[in-house]
Amino acid sequence: MKNLTSPERQNNPYFWEDLQELLKRSDIIIDRPRGFIHPDYPDFTYPLDYGYLAGTGGSDGAEVDIWLGSTEDITLNGILCTTDTRKKEAEIKLICSCTPQEISLLWQINNQEGMHAIYIPCPFENPIRKRPHTERA
Repeated sequence: MKNLTSPERQNNPYFWEDLQELLKRSDIIIDRPRGFIHPDYPDFTYPLDYGYLAGTGGSDGAEVDIWLGSTEDITLNGILCTTDTRKKEAEIKLICSCTPQEISLLWQINNQEGMHAIYIPCPFENPIRKRPHTERA
């Protein structure tokens, strides 16, 4: 058996290609646009568009979550692997079309008050498609 810490085990290109394929084939639904106040935590305002990939399945039983930043093309920057002890959850969130400052901000807001996250950058950031007029839920 190969060493689990070998580079090909840590950064399997097929994993990233699969995520890019989900982005290509799924509609992006923004149900919490930038500036939206969280319904359960009124002190939290969404700094970026937040939503999901329609027709997908995530670990929490809902669709795959996505944070969508301000750059023009839809590009997969990486993923946030998150835990939330309040909800007893662990899941991934796609980070797309973000500037380095936006990625840093997302890391910060996902590492507070019972939530923790690690950011794993995509080893190749190729534009997947032009930004459509995203659907709002």
